[in-house]
Amino acid sequence: MRTRRTAPGFSILEVLIGTALLAVVALAIFTAFAIGVRALALAGGMNAALGIGEQTLAALMAGRCRAPDDAPPPADPPGARYRREVAVVPRPEPGQWEITATVTWVQGQQRRSISLATLSYLPRVCEWVTP
Repeated sequence: MRTRRTAPGFSILEVLIGTALLAVVALAIFTAFAIGVRALALAGGMNAALGIGEQTLAALMAGRCRAPDDAPPPADPPGARYRREVAVVPRPEPGQWEITATVTWVQGQQRRSISLATLSYLPRVCEWVTP
């Protein structure tokens, strides 16, 4: 009786299946990595815009005995990546102002923006203080 001897190692079919599985897993990993990098860039842009918006609101609120619409908002340098727009609207209640700072920027091919709003109260005692 003769026994059939096979050569040690993998057949070509096993190698092809293993390579195909490796390609599918590698593609999934690289796609997840690319999505993570894009999300990180978006979070960085939003974080910077949020800081600029908070800085703008803080600058407008710094003079407590001055109406917020009297204070000029911080200017954007020419060619800046982020642009600020400020809206100061008096409220119906005396001495109250609604301040909205909107920061816009372009990230990739999309225009993005973030808006921050707050209420400012000009105390009645400020009527007696001269700026």
